[in-house]
Amino acid sequence: MSWQPVNHLDNNGGLPNDLDGGVQFEPKHYFEENGVEYLVGFTQPVDILTRINSTDFANAVVRRTEKKEALIKLAGRIVETDNSILTSQPLKSIYVVDN
Repeated sequence: MSWQPVNHLDNNGGLPNDLDGGVQFEPKHYFEENGVEYLVGFTQPVDILTRINSTDFANAVVRRTEKKEALIKLAGRIVETDNSILTSQPLKSIYVVDN
């Protein structure tokens, strides 16, 4: 397994989080393990707490409401000064068929 940096095209954002409505995912590294590719990032607790208390979060339409509830519970266990939280996301395989 080797870590490779991920370059951003836009330094002002990240990947929208429609899974639980939380902070945008800003990948910093890439790795592959057992044939599965992953993007890895770090989220600051203060960013999670700010997002959870926002109107945008309250009104966010999410794909997994149970994940939104889990994020709210996580926010109840962290403080702004905690260490960064490691986040990872496996990449989906997309097959392109050339006609």
